[in-house]
Amino acid sequence: IRAKFTFWYIGSFGILVLITFGISEVLFQSFALKSIDNALYDNAKRLEQALVKCFPIEQHDEQGESLSECLDQTIRQLFFQDVIYVQLMTFPEHKETNPEILAKSYTLLDRILPLSPNTYQSLRNQTFLFETIKKHVFEIEIRLLTVLIHDQDNRPYILQFGISTSEGKLSPSSM
Repeated sequence: IRAKFTFWYIGSFGILVLITFGISEVLFQSFALKSIDNALYDNAKRLEQALVKCFPIEQHDEQGESLSECLDQTIRQLFFQDVIYVQLMTFPEHKETNPEILAKSYTLLDRILPLSPNTYQSLRNQTFLFETIKKHVFEIEIRLLTVLIHDQDNRPYILQFGISTSEGKLSPSSM
């Protein structure tokens, strides 16, 4: 009887430890993701304010400087990391219309950030959407903020701002 009680006690204690570690892991992941989301949102707002100099888009065609170059210069001035991925698109008037990519950061190389099917409706109802892009889309995991921004003439655009949540960054050799 003493052996059964000891095994029952050790088993119960082991299950309690596993449950405690499981709960603490979930809480840690939740707080870490919330911290990343807050940083993404704050930095996207900083980028939105800095992008004012890149608008109107038509002026870049006349001046010879592309919108992508303006976006890249702005990103390099604001952020010192090569793990930030940015994409600027038109906001379609109709759900069936695909947005046009106007500019993307140098860190994306030849890739584009995915736009999930529910993004259009989400941006109609609220001004931002957080998503995690899993490793099967890129070779890294990216936490992505998609936000609705406006230029001086109040034209809407979609700004996608992402940061790597896994080790590494996109590289040309992995294409």
